[in-house]
Amino acid sequence: MGKLCVKLPPFSPDYSGVCSAIFELNCVAVLHDASGCTGNYTGYDEPRWYGSKSAIFCSGLREIDAILGDDEKLIQKVLKAAESLNPELIVLIGSPVPMVIGTDMVGIAADIESRTGIPCLGFDTTGTKYYSDGIAQTCVALMERFTKTTDHKIQNGVNLLGITPLDFPSIATGDLKALMKENGFELVCSFCDGFSMQAIENAAQASLNLVVSQSGLPPARYMEKHFGIPYLVQIPIGKAAKEDWLSRIRDSLREQTTIIPTAKGGEADTLILGDEILCRSIQLALEADYGITSDCGCLFGVENELEGENILNLSDEQKIEAAINSGKYKRIIGDPMFRMLLQPDTKVEFLDLPSYCISSKMSGMAPISCIGENFQSFFDSHT
Repeated sequence: MGKLCVKLPPFSPDYSGVCSAIFELNCVAVLHDASGCTGNYTGYDEPRWYGSKSAIFCSGLREIDAILGDDEKLIQKVLKAAESLNPELIVLIGSPVPMVIGTDMVGIAADIESRTGIPCLGFDTTGTKYYSDGIAQTCVALMERFTKTTDHKIQNGVNLLGITPLDFPSIATGDLKALMKENGFELVCSFCDGFSMQAIENAAQASLNLVVSQSGLPPARYMEKHFGIPYLVQIPIGKAAKEDWLSRIRDSLREQTTIIPTAKGGEADTLILGDEILCRSIQLALEADYGITSDCGCLFGVENELEGENILNLSDEQKIEAAINSGKYKRIIGDPMFRMLLQPDTKVEFLDLPSYCISSKMSGMAPISCIGENFQSFFDSHT
């Protein structure tokens, strides 16, 4: 019963992560489901959907198809879509029913590629994992398939890993990219916001990877192993942390070393809820700019390979509710949906930081950017 949500909406699942990662590519993406999962993604997990031209299809899986395992029906639908749209890539995405009946999405993808000659990727996503897992799988698969090994390196060239609208509203993404440009860093490829097949092919020309969410860690490790590219794990949140981030980029580019900043830790009076990399970055900002010690309440699992203090694995609603109402914290930073878990006798200062992967359009708040000095504006306006 640990995954039961009584008050909170379910967080964005892995199949939505795959769809989000490939959204801007010239791609035919097919969610193999009965239309419910496709509706969840297009209606609630993709802020770019309305007004877009992205080709996200539903296979229209029916009960008889599940009973008979009629993969040819799916294949023929994909072939017709590919013939009509002439994509550079075809992607097949699983959902709970294909998981239960054991559909081989990777095998079907190989069959379609042999018939069409178009690169085709299959993902055995299940809907039981989080969006960050789907994004990470997709980025690694794209790198394995398309990124070219090269001896040519762009001296100040960087890749952004793990940046999607599920974690970063467009205002924050714009601020982050502007900060990089202002300081002379050339963006080679942005996984997965504002990128193309050509950018994916050239990604190994970067001299450093900037990891800005948990979904960026697996592709960063892949690129370090296969292309020798180091990475920095941090978002430039807060005035002092922004300057530290810029300094660490220069150090990592010069020394070609991976850097994972950590806070000092200690007794905390503030709880941050969200993606672990976001939480760690806000933790660094609070420590540097305000002298505040905080706990990271990681909602999508904890990266065991990352060192650090005050890291909590709050992987279900019961754990989140217990932490919020523990009486330990005087301040909580997180999506406004978590207010529903506050008990009447819990006295805390709640700082609303909406996250699309948690509350979608239901937060009722305008997007917020915490990049650089914007964090001071956000924090000071609440305190």
